[in-house]
Amino acid sequence: MYPSSQPTSRVSGLYAVFVGATEVTLAWSATTGSDAPDAFVIKQSTDGVLFTVAATVTTSPATLTGLVQNTVYYIQVFGATISKRRRAEEVDTSGAQLNVTTAINPPGAVSFASVNSTGFVVSWEAPVQSLASSYVVSLLSASGDLWTTVGTVAAPQTALALFDLDPSTVYSVWVQAALAGHSPEPTGSKATATTLPSPTTAADGSSVVAIAIIIPIILILICLFVLVLFCLRRRHRKSTASGLSDADKDVMELSSEPATLHQHFVYDMEALDVKQEPIVRRTSRANTIPDNVAILPSSLTPRARYSKSPLADATLVNTLPEVALPGFLKLDFAADLRAENKLAKGGMSSIWQVTLMDRHLVSRNSGNQTAALKYIGSGEPGEPLDEDQDDLLDDHFHQEVSIMWSLSFHRNVIKMIGYTDSPRAIITPLYKTDLFRFLHHQDDDDYEGYGYDDLV
Repeated sequence: MYPSSQPTSRVSGLYAVFVGATEVTLAWSATTGSDAPDAFVIKQSTDGVLFTVAATVTTSPATLTGLVQNTVYYIQVFGATISKRRRAEEVDTSGAQLNVTTAINPPGAVSFASVNSTGFVVSWEAPVQSLASSYVVSLLSASGDLWTTVGTVAAPQTALALFDLDPSTVYSVWVQAALAGHSPEPTGSKATATTLPSPTTAADGSSVVAIAIIIPIILILICLFVLVLFCLRRRHRKSTASGLSDADKDVMELSSEPATLHQHFVYDMEALDVKQEPIVRRTSRANTIPDNVAILPSSLTPRARYSKSPLADATLVNTLPEVALPGFLKLDFAADLRAENKLAKGGMSSIWQVTLMDRHLVSRNSGNQTAALKYIGSGEPGEPLDEDQDDLLDDHFHQEVSIMWSLSFHRNVIKMIGYTDSPRAIITPLYKTDLFRFLHHQDDDDYEGYGYDDLV
């Protein structure tokens, strides 16, 4: 600083035009006429005691750069006289002062994903050396003039899905960072996106016309299919009932009631805590078959329906006249699952470890992304089967799905996450245990085996 001949301040009205994370723009007023300063000396300090010269400028406004985010700066502006050598030789003894707190670093570049006719997902890069506790997302349509806050996202999350937008509309998105308990910083990152046209607003109306024609045709085909299926099942019942004994006919009539569904399947009734007596007992072989095991009459087994199939005697799964499948559990193998490796293989099925690709399935599996898949078939998935084998496996598969669903709320039945028709597969949680402990030794710590509650 040089000696000054100006005892009073020639600068007043100092204020901040813009405050960012690393820069501040200042503006002020100065005296005019013969006493007007030729230049202005700007000083800054972070403690209000030790000031250093930050810049010497000739006009207002001026910008200071290289500052630190979320820091208090004490700024002074003095008037000065410039000599022909362009040096500030006479600086006022007093000037204007202003205290400014810099903003926090703003978010990085904004991008968009999953853009459709009614919304999109907006995401952004986290700030460098971020101090933000949250991000405020605002929206402005092309026809609007005011920014509207549409969501607040807690750090470190950096994405937000927006819904209920108008088709074929340009939207501007503004993402601002905010400290805890403070308003969002005026700085931020902006970007624009355009929603897609509505699928039912084609220029020539061809989509609407096509839908109006196709839907009635589909409904008619569905009705015809149901009618044909009903007739075929009615004919099959008549032909089957004609060769049954009186006792077998009684079982056949009861099998159409969902309440007695479990009575026609071979299982351990004590393990399932079933109180109702089984319909048919086999007493001629009491030494080898326990009393608590129900056996379906032989006229209703797969052998009676598929006598030519070599698989007819390969399983204990019985054939029910009718089954009900839970359609809401049906999955898309390609979209919802990813096969990892084969765990085991038997005569009629194989077990695979799979990864659940849908977050709803992961939630249904208690938060575990790893599950087990039971493929129904004697060979590998995709291996061709003859007609009898294919029909038999379809029946067995649908019966197993129906049985597991009917008993899904029982503690001794493994929970079913879902199933797929192509390939035939049932998806369940993957346990580190064996079936014997699962049914009989859940609370027995002395049993040498894996823990019942150990989910992979």
